[in-house]
Amino acid sequence: MTISCSCRTAWIKNRRRDIIRTTVFIWVIVSAVLALNVADYAWCAEGDIIEINGFLSGYYASGNRKLDNEHSLFGTNDALQVKVKPDSKLTLYIDGRYFSNNPGSQNNLREAYINWNLDSFSLRAGKQVIAWGRADKFNPTDVITPRNYEILSSDDDDQRFGAIGLLGKFFVLSELSLEIVVLPTFRSSKVPSGLLPPQINTSREHEDFSLGNTQCGIKVDKSGGQWDLSVSYYKGFSTLPMITSGNGFDLVLRNPKMQMFGMDFATTVKQWGIRGEAAYVELDSPKDIPQIYPHSYLYLVLGAERNIVESLTLNIQWLHRHIYKFHDPETVTGQPGQIAKGNALIHNQFDKQQDGVTVRISGKWLNDTLQAEVVGALLFNRHDYVIRPKVQYTFSDHWKATFLVDLYRGPEDSFFGGFRKNSLTFVELSYQF
Repeated sequence: MTISCSCRTAWIKNRRRDIIRTTVFIWVIVSAVLALNVADYAWCAEGDIIEINGFLSGYYASGNRKLDNEHSLFGTNDALQVKVKPDSKLTLYIDGRYFSNNPGSQNNLREAYINWNLDSFSLRAGKQVIAWGRADKFNPTDVITPRNYEILSSDDDDQRFGAIGLLGKFFVLSELSLEIVVLPTFRSSKVPSGLLPPQINTSREHEDFSLGNTQCGIKVDKSGGQWDLSVSYYKGFSTLPMITSGNGFDLVLRNPKMQMFGMDFATTVKQWGIRGEAAYVELDSPKDIPQIYPHSYLYLVLGAERNIVESLTLNIQWLHRHIYKFHDPETVTGQPGQIAKGNALIHNQFDKQQDGVTVRISGKWLNDTLQAEVVGALLFNRHDYVIRPKVQYTFSDHWKATFLVDLYRGPEDSFFGGFRKNSLTFVELSYQF
């Protein structure tokens, strides 16, 4: 009984702290919006130099995305986005976020960059989200900027946060461009804490600005005409960390070096839109006990999309992964076996060959005020799957309600089955300005 009371007291204190933080944050944003609205006429008079957007939201969730046993959560996700355009060629953009279930996360300043745009060249410098790939939701070439997988939101893109660096884009021809990425520092994705052993240390060796930590990539992209396609190469560190053994029995979370060779395409065949994406990712894992670490892999996605009826769209994709030098994590025993299983879940490497399918059915009704979709993914090897129905209704230009369910199922030694505790119901009301 004593333990129960103390836990309840701690829970109340944490909720009270979150409420205070949320109230202060909302007060700051609302005050800023009111102040900015007063000066709205002055900005318009000068040609809309400053553009301000954002949203305030409140939600209820039956669980979280940390793979723990916490239930019945109330919270808020808020954003303030400012775009300053002193002239047609120069833009300053800042995207600030607050997530009550991750109040100290790196996502608080999601992006902050300057963009210089000329007719044949553009340069973006600062913290920015760089997303590669043309496939639907599952993107093998999307390896540059990290995510915080613990963020609780109705939009998975809110999990993204930017990396500091330079993005240059050269428009060689009307349909052909060359993209160059240079990142002088690195930030790892944050995986759910429930995936990790207790008291694990986190390596920060790649986070300093240095020549050795510099990552770079290049992409040649053709957009327009019958075919859209690109080829890409990236060299840096895997945004997904791996569990490694340190000195003695210590466990350390590190990000291995990696290289990615990728391509994607999109075209239309009659009423079907066809998309494909492929990446070979080479991981530089430790050589001491190779069977416990993630290995290099080939990842392919091929999909097709079309309108079923006027208001409904069907998207279906085939997924394929091949793991090179594969070691079955189930054959490793003791502490190395626990490390092997943890890495297999983080990197989705339970099987040498993995095939699966994704299906998304989406529609819009009532003059696009009502939107709904059902997304599902099934992996054939272990029959694990995830299903997400989502409904969104827009009451007005400012108010919107969202309802979604995340349902993960499968055996514990499977990718989606390993995320079973992240199954939840999520209801959100948001105000956009």
